[in-house]
Amino acid sequence: MVFSFAGTIAHFVDDDWNLVKRLVDFHHMGDKEHAGAYAAKAFVKSAVGRGGLKKISHIHLKLNI
Repeated sequence: MVFSFAGTIAHFVDDDWNLVKRLVDFHHMGDKEHAGAYAAKAFVKSAVGRGGLKKISHIHLKLNI
């Protein structure tokens, strides 16, 4: 058995100019989530469920799936 997982890490600079790294999302990947638009759609779906898209300063997506 093989299991695939995806992790999304956010990097930003805080007020004291320190680089901060945070794990934003970690989930089991479906069959089609390994490539392009499917991976982006899976991330957005997960981020919406956790309220994470409200904290991203700029995002521009055009998903035609």
